[in-house]
Amino acid sequence: MLRSHRRRGIALALKLHAIDYAQSVSVPEIRTGNASTNRPMLAINEVLGFVQQPAWIWLVKKTGEGSS
Repeated sequence: MLRSHRRRGIALALKLHAIDYAQSVSVPEIRTGNASTNRPMLAINEVLGFVQQPAWIWLVKKTGEGSS
C-alpha cells in the first residue's frame, strides 16, 4: 500500500469485509500472512483473532559465478 494511504483503516476494513463474507458462505478457516517485521499488520491480525503459527524459514545458497 502506498505510504500516503497507510494508517487510514483501509486494511482493517478489507479484513473485516473478508471475514464477514467468509463467515456468510461457511468458510471453515481463514489464513492470512504478512512480513514478521510488519508489526502494525500483525497487531491488526491478532486483534481480529488470527493466531500466529509456526513458520518455515527458507535458506538459499548461491552457487553461480561470484558466490562465496
